[in-house]
Amino acid sequence: MSRTATDTAGAARAPAVAVLILPYTSATDPEAAIRFYRCAGEQPVEVFCGTPEALAGRADFSPADPIVCVVTAEALLHLWVPAPLLRPRHRTRAITYLVEEHLATAVEQVHVAIGPRDAGGRTPVIALEAAWLDGWLARVLALGIRPDEVYAETQLIDADDGSALRILCAGSRWLFALPGAAAGAVASDNAAVVLSRLLAGSTCRRVVLYGGDAEARAVVDLLPPGAAHDRIVEHLAAPADVRAALVARVLDATPGFGLLQGRFAGAGRRARLKQLLRVATVATVVLATLIGFDLVRGLQHARQAARLNAQAHTLYRELFPHDTRIVHLQRQFAAQLAALDRPPAPLFTQRLRQALAPLVDPPITDDSGVQSIEYHAGTDTLRLQIRFDDVQHAERYRSAFTDPAWPARLVSTDAVDDGILARIDLGTGHAQ
Repeated sequence: MSRTATDTAGAARAPAVAVLILPYTSATDPEAAIRFYRCAGEQPVEVFCGTPEALAGRADFSPADPIVCVVTAEALLHLWVPAPLLRPRHRTRAITYLVEEHLATAVEQVHVAIGPRDAGGRTPVIALEAAWLDGWLARVLALGIRPDEVYAETQLIDADDGSALRILCAGSRWLFALPGAAAGAVASDNAAVVLSRLLAGSTCRRVVLYGGDAEARAVVDLLPPGAAHDRIVEHLAAPADVRAALVARVLDATPGFGLLQGRFAGAGRRARLKQLLRVATVATVVLATLIGFDLVRGLQHARQAARLNAQAHTLYRELFPHDTRIVHLQRQFAAQLAALDRPPAPLFTQRLRQALAPLVDPPITDDSGVQSIEYHAGTDTLRLQIRFDDVQHAERYRSAFTDPAWPARLVSTDAVDDGILARIDLGTGHAQ
């Protein structure tokens, strides 16, 4: 977690980081108190202890600051299990099955967070009651408090050295962590039983103790008989504020994984930003695809327009071979037809309008088009080549001429790439 920022004078400073310690108490308890530590300097400082609702109303608390929640050790089970080399989905299922034998409740009611696999083929696993975590997250999220991550208290014990058992004595409550074995919290009265069992099955040769002389003697006494001289007990002074020391670990050595996994992955601020980023990415891809599709369609339409324009020029040249200058085809066609329509109007103009009327109003099909026109004045016959989508459209065109004096005959059809090319004769074919 980055702690670099700039103050009003331009000097680098550490931004305020809020660390909220969630108690073992259920979130349904309206009096359940959380602890709020502010990390704005070298040492974390406890600022508040009370309900989340009271915290949200404080002027010195901003939900916009980086927020980390820490789950107290009594609410979880922290252990190490073999990590099979499987795909992530199957690996999660297999590890959940391995954890099940250590649970006192049904595995369906437990949330399992899985850490990275170590060199020895084992992985840390933290299990806790799903309803408990769900209740606390729902309560703080309802107040606009969205954590960046949630960690377990046992992850904050200085246990970087995998060969050492770390013990932190906080009055009558001892926290312990032995990488590759287990971690948790135990009452000082029961520490001897728990830790002796832990050491009995371990090859650990170092014990690092944060506590007083009495705790150091207790640790030496709990070592298996005859093995005390084989282990080195490092006795370090306990920090004045144990919780503040744990909070400092959140900032100095961020744990390798958090609890916001699986069904809780979307509760964190970072996960929400990732979701928004994924949505933005998908939207960008869709938009780029639509733009590309429009460009391709535009190019296709431009090519089709150019092809139709060339066909129109060809048809115009065939109909009006004496024109030497074509300015605007539509206007030129209209002008030429208007000129032809002036008395004495040849029969060709009337016949041409009759032939084109069914193609235009109402249209037989949007894609029909006249390819060529031949008019035989001696027999008053038009021979047209027209492109249709299919034979049915050609037949609809032919059936539009019901005048027995000027019938339509479908002479032949040829298949083309995008439909058929029909040859149609309009007229009786007899000399007038």
